[in-house]
Amino acid sequence: MKIMSKKFFQTITITVNEIATRVEIPIFCPNSSRGCKSENLVRNGHDTSVKASPQYFYCKDCNISFYAHTSAFFQEVELHLQDFFFRFFRNGRFDKEALKSSLNCSDAALSRIFQAIMNAVNGSKSLCQIWTSPKTAIALFVDETWINIDRRKFYLVVVVNDKKEVLAWDLVKRHTKDQILNIVKRAEARLGHQILILVTDDFSTYKGVATGLGYDLVHVRHVHKPPYGRICIDLIRHGKKSVKTTHVATTNDIFVNQNTFLVRVSESEKVKHEKGKRGRKKGGKNRAKKEIEAEKKAKKKPKKRGPKDPFKDATTHVYHYCSEKGMIGVYGNSNREVAEILEHLACVFDGKFVTTNLIEQEFSILKKLIDFRGKRTRSGWISTINFFFTIRANPQILKDALSGLKICPQVLHRLPLGGCLLPAMANQFVSKGFKAVMASL
Repeated sequence: MKIMSKKFFQTITITVNEIATRVEIPIFCPNSSRGCKSENLVRNGHDTSVKASPQYFYCKDCNISFYAHTSAFFQEVELHLQDFFFRFFRNGRFDKEALKSSLNCSDAALSRIFQAIMNAVNGSKSLCQIWTSPKTAIALFVDETWINIDRRKFYLVVVVNDKKEVLAWDLVKRHTKDQILNIVKRAEARLGHQILILVTDDFSTYKGVATGLGYDLVHVRHVHKPPYGRICIDLIRHGKKSVKTTHVATTNDIFVNQNTFLVRVSESEKVKHEKGKRGRKKGGKNRAKKEIEAEKKAKKKPKKRGPKDPFKDATTHVYHYCSEKGMIGVYGNSNREVAEILEHLACVFDGKFVTTNLIEQEFSILKKLIDFRGKRTRSGWISTINFFFTIRANPQILKDALSGLKICPQVLHRLPLGGCLLPAMANQFVSKGFKAVMASL
C-alpha cells in the first residue's frame, strides 16, 4: 500500500485593480526544477533567529531545508521578476518612484534592489570589453553638462559618434583642456584612427582641445549666443613650427535643403612653442626700467585683452549646396578649399542642421531617466552614470547580471504578487478568487 505524501500550503493575498483575494500556494522543494520529486516534505521547526520565526521545511529526497518563501513557487516568481527588472532598466531607467509603484516595497528595500543591480552591472567581467570595443565614426561630438554635488559644481563630459553611441565620458571637477583632451583621446582609441571632424559648442577650451590633438582636422563650433543659428568651422593644419587655421563662419541650415549661401573666410597662424626656448637667452639681462617705460608710452593704443576676432578682416564667399549629389558648388573666386571642407561636413549633416543636438539629446534622456533629486556622492554619481551608459550601450550585460543575481528572499516574499508577476502564479494554481483577479485585468 502506497503512503500518500502530505502537502503543505502557504496562504498569500493578491491585489490587482483594487480586487483582493487570498489563495493557497502549494509548497514544493526548491530543487524540483533539478529533478527532485518533492513528495517527502516535513516540517522542521522554526527559525527563532528571525523576528517572525518562519517555519522550516525539510525535503527527505534531496536532504535540504528551506523556508516557505524560498520554495519552488517563489523561485519561479524570481525568474519573472528578473524579466521585469530587465524590461524596466534596459533603457537606463533609474526611477525609484516608478519601481516603488510597481512593486510596493519600502524605500529601504528598493534601495537594496537598485544597489544590487547596479553593482552587478558595474562589476561585470564584460564591462571592460564594452568600453574598449572598436567603433566607427565620421565625426565626434563633445559636450558637457553640470551636476551639483555637495554644493559644488562638477561637469559630466561626454563624447559620442555620429551614430549617437557614447564612446567615452567622465565626471570632472574642472573641464580644462587637459581633462577634455584625455576623454577625447580615449574615444579616439576605440576608433583605431585619427578623427576627421570634431563638433563642439563655442566654449573656448574646445579650441585648445582641437589644436592639442596634434593633427589636421575640421573643428565645427555651434554658437549658442545671439544671433542664434551661427556656426564657426576651423580647418586646422599643423606644420613643423606653426599651426595654420582657416576660419569659416556661416549659418547652421546650409545643408537642410538645396541652398545657395554666404560664408565669411579668414586665416590665422600660431607659432608652436619649442621646449627649452622659453625665457632669456643665456647670459642675457633685463632691460633698464626707463627703457621699458619709454616703450610703453610710445604705444598709441593699449593691447586689448582676450581672444582676437578671427573674422575682423574676413572676406565673403558664395557657395551652392546640391543636396542630390552632396556637392558644394563654388561661385566666382570663392575659396575651393572651403568647399572641400563643407563637402566633408555634408556627409554627416545632409538634410540636418549643423548643431550639437546629437549629444544634447543624450543629456536630455539622461535627465529624464535618472532622478537628479536627492543626495549622491561623486562616487555614487559615477556608479549611476556608468550603469546608465553601459546598459544603453549593451543591454545584454544587464540580462547576464540579473541571471546571476539573487534578490533578497525577504524582499521577494513581501512583494505584491500581482501585475507583472501573475504569469508566474498561473502555472502553479487556479482558484475562483484568482480567476476573478485575472478577469479584472
